[in-house]
Amino acid sequence: MDRATCSQALLTLLREYQRADNTGRTPILRRIAETIVDLRATVERPDGSPDWKGRTHTYRSVVRDAYAESGMPQEVVATVQAAVRYHVGALLRERLDEETLQAYGLHRETPREKSKARRESRNLVVHMAAAEVDRLETLGVLWGAVRLVSSLDAMVLADGDTAVAVTLLDQLQDHVDEVRAALHSASPVPS
Repeated sequence: MDRATCSQALLTLLREYQRADNTGRTPILRRIAETIVDLRATVERPDGSPDWKGRTHTYRSVVRDAYAESGMPQEVVATVQAAVRYHVGALLRERLDEETLQAYGLHRETPREKSKARRESRNLVVHMAAAEVDRLETLGVLWGAVRLVSSLDAMVLADGDTAVAVTLLDQLQDHVDEVRAALHSASPVPS
């Protein structure tokens, strides 16, 4: 497609977008993006290569004129352009080979993939932080138990409480033995 044909197609699609209801707009945004990528292929940078990044004055003028001529309200233009940019990025990554992407400073990874990777990384950090909090809480509980047991005074107990206290200490020892066995089986711990 030549530049004039792309420009006219872009104008037509922008007008179609404005007439469409919300449910039918995404396919139109994709078609607008396809037209913009086709347009970028027709516009040359000073070195004669295609303006894949859409940086030249010629390219920007054609796009700006199409938006203006379409009659799209200015408060909607920025939102539409952001949505179109998303689709343009995906299309460029589909159409251009790795060498061309690198020459233009573009990455193979799409914005969606980058977002997913950032989200996964953030989730991993949160998970690791939560595990560290759990670990510290567990150590804190153990430390508290040691302090509590070491502060017990057998002389304070009344005569009838001795049997109950011995039973409770036996139960505590059983739990300590279970935890110690689990720790030894998980990793070697010095005795």
